[in-house]
Amino acid sequence: MRVGRRGILPGIDSSNARPTRSAAGVLLAAALGLSLVVAACGATAGSGRAASTQPASATTQVPAVARPAFTQPSQPISVALGSSFELVLPADPRGGISWQAVAPPNPGVLLSIGSTFRPLPPTTTTSSTTTVPPPPTTAAPTTTTTISRLATTTTLAPPTTPAPTTTTTFPPGATANQVLIYGARGPGTCTITLRYASPKPGAPVLDTVVFTVTVFDPATTTAPPPSTTTTG
Repeated sequence: MRVGRRGILPGIDSSNARPTRSAAGVLLAAALGLSLVVAACGATAGSGRAASTQPASATTQVPAVARPAFTQPSQPISVALGSSFELVLPADPRGGISWQAVAPPNPGVLLSIGSTFRPLPPTTTTSSTTTVPPPPTTAAPTTTTTISRLATTTTLAPPTTPAPTTTTTFPPGATANQVLIYGARGPGTCTITLRYASPKPGAPVLDTVVFTVTVFDPATTTAPPPSTTTTG
């Protein structure tokens, strides 16, 4: 039996008591450090996997709204309630000349949404041209010989006149297509009167067109026959 610093400890040398506790502390600290390293590695790997599974951000482009487009004022327009449509007319925004409403349409039937410009198609002509046909062409005389001792008959073929070719486009000097957008607010019929001029006060009016628009309710009215439309 030996006597330690804090009392009598059987079988233990007081000179070896402190080194035993120090070794245990070192082992405990080493184990704790190893567990922290393993936990840190696991967190790093987990964050890497989470980052790799998230999709890359992308910009969503909203597709353009497909609207019926009308280009001929002489054609009546029929649209359903709640829909929108376009009036497409050549204009000259470079020269400061565009189509403007002479007066707002009936607000109970139509709503003016806005106006924009689009490039002209490559095949668009920008002048009003009427081709005058050439003079009537008279075919060569056809001689019919009657087997008779009395007479010989000569018959002239009737003249042929080709149909005139007329190409009507307006206005001259157009550099773009102007697109005027309207919305159908209520059933009814109204007109849209547009003038082609500079927006400056007192500018001369170069042209005027009138579109007739009918708005019908598809829930209560049978749709009228479709009018001629073109894609603007």
